[in-house]
Amino acid sequence: MTSSRSTGDGFPADQARTARALVASACDVALTIDARDRVVDVEASLDEFVEAVAEGWLDRPVAEIVTTESRSKIAALLAEARGEGRGRWRESNHPAREGEELPIRYASAYAADEDVVILMGRDMRAIASLQSRLVSAQQAMEQEYERLRQMETRYRILFQTASEAFLVVEAGSEQIVEANPAAARLLGKAPQGLAGRALQEQFAPAGRPALAGALAAALASGRSETAT
Repeated sequence: MTSSRSTGDGFPADQARTARALVASACDVALTIDARDRVVDVEASLDEFVEAVAEGWLDRPVAEIVTTESRSKIAALLAEARGEGRGRWRESNHPAREGEELPIRYASAYAADEDVVILMGRDMRAIASLQSRLVSAQQAMEQEYERLRQMETRYRILFQTASEAFLVVEAGSEQIVEANPAAARLLGKAPQGLAGRALQEQFAPAGRPALAGALAAALASGRSETAT
C-alpha cells in the first residue's frame, strides 16, 4: 500500500514506488519518511501494517506510530541516515491491537534524490516470543532453585539438631557420606571423622548380617527397613 506523493526531481513516482516495493520484498516493511519526519509511503507484507496504513499512518509524524520508548531510536535512525547515508539496526515497537506491541527491527537509508529516509524493517515477533519464553523458563528455574535451596536449608537444620542418629550412606560402596551429631555421639566419634568410612565397621560383627540385609531390602523396595 502506498501514498500518492510525487517524487519531485528524483525518479518518477511509479519507479520510486517500485524501488520501495523491492526494498520491502527484501524485508517485511519499508516506511518512507520525508524531510518533515512524516510517513509518506508504506510498503509491507505484514497484514498488521496494511491495516495500520488504512487507519491513517500516511502523512503522520513517524514518532506518532511508534511507542514512546521507541521514538528516540527512530530519531537516531533518521539522523544517521541523513548524516551518514544509513543507520544501524535498532529494535522499535508499534502499538498494536488490544494494547499489544508489534516489534520491528529497523535499519535506515537515505535517498538523496527524493530527500527521504527509508526505514527497512524485519518482523521480530517470533524472536520476541522466544525471548519471552526463555525469560519465563529462566524465572521458573530460579524459583525452583530457590525452593530447593530453602528445602536444603530446612533439611540441614533438622539433620544437625535432630535427637535421632542419622547416617547418610553411599549405596554402592556403603561408605558413610555424612553423619549428624547424634549419630557421632552414639558411635563415639566426631561427625567429620565418620565421613568416608565403611558403614559395616561401625557395628559389632554380630549385627552386620542383619544390617546388610536391611540395606539390600531398602535398595530393592525403596522403603524403610529395620535391622536389630
